Amino acid sequence: MASPLLEPVDAALGRLLGEIEYASSATVTLAYPSADVPGVRGFGFVVPAVERRALIACTYASRKFPGRAPEGHELVRAFVGGALRPDLLARDDAALVEVVRGELKALAGITAAPELVRVHRHQLAMPQYVVGHLERVAAIEARAAALPALALAGAAYRGVGVPDCVRSGEAAADRLLTTAAS
Repeated sequence: MASPLLEPVDAALGRLLGEIEYASSATVTLAYPSADVPGVRGFGFVVPAVERRALIACTYASRKFPGRAPEGHELVRAFVGGALRPDLLARDDAALVEVVRGELKALAGITAAPELVRVHRHQLAMPQYVVGHLERVAAIEARAAALPALALAGAAYRGVGVPDCVRSGEAAADRLLTTAAS
């Protein structure tokens, strides 16, 4: 989050950046023998908010990214928390794992105990694109344009996916290289 860094340089820019809201989340990664993960198709699933579940999404990381799990095993990565369920992040790791196991049982039919579990918490890592976000981003970009040695990049502006962030980083690098060359 760039707001505290830029506030001393440009108070208005710092304030605009500080208006971007963020949510926290956790990922619970579980490893299973493939036989214990029934009917895996595709790379995972997203749970619609209307379902009011604890799980935001689940990816079968071993199918999405080759080499993430040994042959005959599946690596399942579950996402919890976010803006709709921040209460889950107050729970300890063991409780989060139990929540995720319950969700995976109900939604994906996974009933076996995992062979390996890892929990990672991501504090204030998910920008929230609330009404007015694009207008705020335009104002941020206009203020930042007055600072030629500054380029902003990341998920907070024009997309949260990996391709969006790569595009954002490349554009920021191009801006800085162009500025340095002139």
